[in-house]
Amino acid sequence: MSRGGPRRPKGQGVETAPDARATGALAVARDLVVPGVLLVLGAALVVLLLAGCGGGTGSDPADAGGPGRGGDGTGTHRPVPSAPIPGSTPKAPADFVGPVRTVAVNGVELGFRQFGSGPPLLMVMGRDGTMSMWGYRLPRALADAGFRVTMFDNRGTGRSSDDTSRALTMQVMADDTVALADALGLERPTVVGWSMGGEIALTAAVRHPGAFGAIVTSGSDAGGRHYAEGDPAYEAVLADPDASPADMLRLLFPELESPAVGDFVTGLGLYPDPELSEQIQDRQTAMYDAWFHDESTWDGLGRIRSRVVLTNGSRDVVNVPANAGLIAARIPGARTEIFDGLGHGMLFEAVDRFVALVEQTASS
Repeated sequence: MSRGGPRRPKGQGVETAPDARATGALAVARDLVVPGVLLVLGAALVVLLLAGCGGGTGSDPADAGGPGRGGDGTGTHRPVPSAPIPGSTPKAPADFVGPVRTVAVNGVELGFRQFGSGPPLLMVMGRDGTMSMWGYRLPRALADAGFRVTMFDNRGTGRSSDDTSRALTMQVMADDTVALADALGLERPTVVGWSMGGEIALTAAVRHPGAFGAIVTSGSDAGGRHYAEGDPAYEAVLADPDASPADMLRLLFPELESPAVGDFVTGLGLYPDPELSEQIQDRQTAMYDAWFHDESTWDGLGRIRSRVVLTNGSRDVVNVPANAGLIAARIPGARTEIFDGLGHGMLFEAVDRFVALVEQTASS
């Protein structure tokens, strides 16, 4: 996941503690494979995903165009994806997503997986997340619903390369997403974006109004000053160096007894994905710092021509549900769907309801 959510906690101790705790937990998890350590692994990744917000001052935040549509950013020809990367297929029960391939788009190589058959659907991950964060239940349900699913790693994460000579911005990743869809021949796909992934999708729809047929976001905002602050409990947990793995996971799942928690944590360990570098974590943090001063996506929401549904958990402390309403009010025909009693990880708890909503939005 990632996050598009509350501003990064202030204060030097708050800035550094989460990454340190995550690094230590991941090191332990590599050596021990027991349920308790899987819980620590899940919490460590939650730390990475939630410990900050971002935005980006980079190149052209207010430019409504971006590169021309076409996989190479020029609109002239479609690049050829690589052969499957050996050893990149996850373990069962996530093995159905298949191996990673890469394709050149927008100056980088993006790693992606494709599975299922039917109309195209693109899954966009959030801050500091890789494809592993999708696990296996939600992707399986989307494929079973009759979609040809494409999931990918945002630039600089997982199997995707980065271009550090270029500032990382929400607009750059939005253009990456549209260029990937073009490169793979996805005609007006339905897009599912979690947290920052939803913010990428909305930004892409502002910059490329005809790119997507439908968009379903979960736990996202539109940047700038028009933003409902996260619950203080969220920042308090991140600021606490003694916060437990359970405290971290509770930011996604308010009730840890939910079966979805075990499925989520198990799914993380099935994918042979590379660890995130400190460099991309820092770049995404800087991006989010700028996102909350960037009005371009918010100002352009009225240009979106996709069918849009904005979802949230009613107990989401990371990106509170009020943000869904703020965005929906500015997009023609958009609506909100609030999942009562659930948190930032609601799409993993209410899989059947969420997938039914995606199906409805895609076909309406």
